[in-house]
Amino acid sequence: MTPLNVVNGKSTKEMAIGDPQASAPARVLAATGQLATPAADLLTVSEVATRWRVSKMTVYRMVHSEQLAAIRIGHSFRIPRAGVEAFLQPVTRST
Repeated sequence: MTPLNVVNGKSTKEMAIGDPQASAPARVLAATGQLATPAADLLTVSEVATRWRVSKMTVYRMVHSEQLAAIRIGHSFRIPRAGVEAFLQPVTRST
């Protein structure tokens, strides 16, 4: 797995927050400058699925494809609230 502070050979500081090529963990790191999150800011896969009204499998697929930032704790995943918010931010492209 790629370290969260390096994506596709670029440091996250080099990547724009709205860069569509940036992974979700990279956008969170670029937006907040940190990955450490208090336990209260971590959501379970089930909580994210309920909020988005999708199946848990959809959330797991997004985590495994690195579309959604997640932290693995033992055999389960926790998703930072900032990662959920970063994913929901519209990507703006300049034309």
